[in-house]
Amino acid sequence: MIKILLTADLHWGTTRDGLASLNACRAKTFERIMSLAATHDLLLVAGDLFDGLGTDDPAYRAAAERFGAVLSGGTAIALIPGETECGDDGAPLPVIDTLPASRVFSLTDEGPVRLERGGEIVHVYGAPARMPFDPARYARTNDDGFHIGLFHGNFTVKEDGDGAPVHTLTRELIRECNLDFFAVGHTHGFRIFKQQNRVIGASPGSPEAAARTETGERSVLSIALENNEITSIRRVIVNTAELRALELDCGACASDDALFDELAKNKSPVVHCTARLVGRREFFIDPARLDQLRREFLSLDITDESAPGLGALLGEFSRENSLRGEFFSLLDDMRRRSALPADEDETHLRSVLESLGRTGTYRDEDWR
Repeated sequence: MIKILLTADLHWGTTRDGLASLNACRAKTFERIMSLAATHDLLLVAGDLFDGLGTDDPAYRAAAERFGAVLSGGTAIALIPGETECGDDGAPLPVIDTLPASRVFSLTDEGPVRLERGGEIVHVYGAPARMPFDPARYARTNDDGFHIGLFHGNFTVKEDGDGAPVHTLTRELIRECNLDFFAVGHTHGFRIFKQQNRVIGASPGSPEAAARTETGERSVLSIALENNEITSIRRVIVNTAELRALELDCGACASDDALFDELAKNKSPVVHCTARLVGRREFFIDPARLDQLRREFLSLDITDESAPGLGALLGEFSRENSLRGEFFSLLDDMRRRSALPADEDETHLRSVLESLGRTGTYRDEDWR
């Protein structure tokens, strides 16, 4: 039996989508992946291990050291550059091309890597993401064994894919290559691909979230081969951080206590939570209390798109130690005593006060 570990799309070093803070988590996730790789015969990396890093970056040096150790321990390693690891000319960048490995597929005319363990033989074919895909270059040879294509791209019935500078694996190209299995990166989601009830490929997804939509558990794939057949494909959860995205209707919360209770349901030192507040909000959100809750998350980002009511606005700005704060405090006291003019339109007053509080501006006619 040959055991293969498949990973892709760690995007170590990314600054996109506000997730740069997770790069420390990516370092820990990478270590988990490499510890798993040491228990397998072959590690396949289907592109985009790095994102925006150079060979002088500490993350690259740490990765190179770990790759060398796993390789010396007897695990073969095959990598392909993803689109984030190729230059504008399509050539792989040094950050991926110089990693210790059995093979980094840098050119389109490289032959397959051959691995033999206990009588089982595996051949791995691959190419950089931005290089043209010519199926004739990756067509199955006549050699005995199990033949795997390692690519960074899309399984699709369409010819145009998703528009990214990656390979588009159509049914026709898959048929022309005639390989036993396609190990694919780029899609960031776990997928198994079948043809006539036979598994012909798989995508492990990103092992750590690389976009805010990538919530929940993230994985690599452990694949077992025996007698030139896949006997198992097992997802192994490896993510160090977990993204959660919430939308909270403040109109359904009677007070800030109810809002904080909903947020607290998700608190965890491994959770990166983004919460969007919507609806009418009739209460003030205490920033000191929010800061205290943030300490119980890996990170907690709040986007307030709610519409604050009059009480919420007065509660927010009356806490300032300023003339503006004194003004809002007096209004808040009048509101609580029901001393505001009876003919005052509360909706209009709220609008005027929000403009005054947030921008410091008003129009004379607003006060007439």
